[in-house]
Amino acid sequence: MAKLPVTRITLAILLTAALQTAIVTALEAVIAYFYFSTVPQPFERLSSDRGIPIYLILFAIAQLFLLVMVWDTVRQRNIIQLIGVVVFNLCIFGYAVFQYFQISRLEYLEILALNRVKETQWDFETMKRNMRPLLIVIPCVTGVSNIIYMWLGYRLHSDFGWDVFKRIGANAKLRKMYRAYHIFVLLVKIDFFFFLGFALQFIILVLRNSSLELWLTVAAVPVTLAILILAIYAVHAENRFIMGLFMAGLVLSMAYFIYRLVRINAEANSEQYLNAGKFLTFFASVSLVAIILTFIQSVICYRNFGQGLKCHLRGGKAVELDRPNYPPTRMTLEG
Repeated sequence: MAKLPVTRITLAILLTAALQTAIVTALEAVIAYFYFSTVPQPFERLSSDRGIPIYLILFAIAQLFLLVMVWDTVRQRNIIQLIGVVVFNLCIFGYAVFQYFQISRLEYLEILALNRVKETQWDFETMKRNMRPLLIVIPCVTGVSNIIYMWLGYRLHSDFGWDVFKRIGANAKLRKMYRAYHIFVLLVKIDFFFFLGFALQFIILVLRNSSLELWLTVAAVPVTLAILILAIYAVHAENRFIMGLFMAGLVLSMAYFIYRLVRINAEANSEQYLNAGKFLTFFASVSLVAIILTFIQSVICYRNFGQGLKCHLRGGKAVELDRPNYPPTRMTLEG
């Protein structure tokens, strides 16, 4: 296991991620408290707000996922994943802005009619008034954090590039294969997050009364995690058999999400998908795109098997060079 490198910059980026996770998760918890204490029966079938608790949970999960990604980025000194952190946090920022408008548009009369709420409209407006400053703070925190990630990432770029050079050497072909490996690992992590997001929504909002499909979907979450971990092992060990099975599984996953997208949009007005179809479509679409990209990257990595990268991934002897003699001052993504 790689030792966690401790420098002022790596500590700064870890502290930023930890503070963002703690602050945003706490704010989301307070928002959830206001919501549940004011609006009972949040999962009512016909209510347009029934998905909000799930979206709050997914937002908190995204924060934890980001924290793990930052820790793993620093541990592996991985510039590719550092870029992934910036992009992923930018998506979190975008959803934080969307969340503000989503909750601000909640209408008291609709919730009153559909959920048979007994509280007064004053209670509902008080809930929205209490939520509003929290909903404004969240995108501010994520936005400032992303600026910090980009600045610290720029500072870390040359250090991480130096480590890659010591591990791989000046061989441009090896550096290209090494980059392909890390892109694959990053895509696998993204695959799991968006599949988990889709599965949570699908289980709670759609499959509540479908016992067989419900338990199959629940079981698919840990199974998917195990398969993705096995896929990373297959690339690391250059195991062609396991990698072939994984790529076949990706093809089946593409078929599954295409089927889900067709069914969700074909039955968008049915009670089963009412007011849940848009987010399910978003997560299913992103999952499908991520799976396609993963498949393409899998093929690239598979073709790189047997060309000398495995010994470097397994801790082969690093290139012994003094830093002043390091030819490029900065390791570029192009190698």
